[in-house]
Amino acid sequence: MNFLRPSSVSRCEIDQLSYTTHAGARLTFISCRQPRNAKRGWNFEFQDCSELIFLNQDLARASFLGSVISKTLFESCTWPKLPTENYVRVYLHDEVVRSGKKEELEALEALYRQLKQNQEATRNYIEAGDFHFREKDIRQKLLKGQKGKGVLRERVILWFYKGIADFGESYVKLWVWMVLSIISGTAGVALVEEILGASDWQFKWCESFRTTCILDPLQIFLKSLEPVGFVFIPSGFQRQAFSSDDPLFWLSKLVILILGLWLLLLATLLVMAIRRRFRH
Repeated sequence: MNFLRPSSVSRCEIDQLSYTTHAGARLTFISCRQPRNAKRGWNFEFQDCSELIFLNQDLARASFLGSVISKTLFESCTWPKLPTENYVRVYLHDEVVRSGKKEELEALEALYRQLKQNQEATRNYIEAGDFHFREKDIRQKLLKGQKGKGVLRERVILWFYKGIADFGESYVKLWVWMVLSIISGTAGVALVEEILGASDWQFKWCESFRTTCILDPLQIFLKSLEPVGFVFIPSGFQRQAFSSDDPLFWLSKLVILILGLWLLLLATLLVMAIRRRFRH
């Protein structure tokens, strides 16, 4: 296609499309589609696509690798997404990842970065979050095989951040980590006190914890708030542990302190993830 002035293409079937840049020639695509048997996708690669507008458009087979799309308007568009994944992707994502070529991976990372910034500018924060996840995921792949202290630190941070929060995009993962941390921390404190020799008060608490484990899963969570809880809301158990001079308490103090700081970190990331996902 070669458009020299502002034009629009609406509700038509386009088999193959190759776009060439023309300054001032605003081109709008509205609900166009490809034939099911089309062998190639729409090609916008290595073009300045600032003059393009996509309205209610299926972009499952549109390639923008190497293109400038920071000012391209995407309104109610559909991007490819695998049924087993939570985040959308761009056309040719798998092909580029499988190739493993640094230049192509860098182009894909830059494309996701542009899409993220583009969607943030139009206040579409859901898809912006999807593209942010993809950008960081490609960044993680680019760092594989590289050496250096800075590279190793970045790889560890990205691995950790993806594992607990999908680079800040999954508040569900953070909720799961918080619940698991509270329960495991509580069980750890109970086990430590029982092994090292618990006082009567602690022994009763341990027995109560074991009973609730068997009888009522909800009570496990409620009971778990007592010994560990959040570091900024000390429970009675925490106050007793930290004020005691009994040397048997030292491991409990360590567990409570580490879990408290860990939960504070998770709570902070949770607030950030919810705000990012649901801001308007």
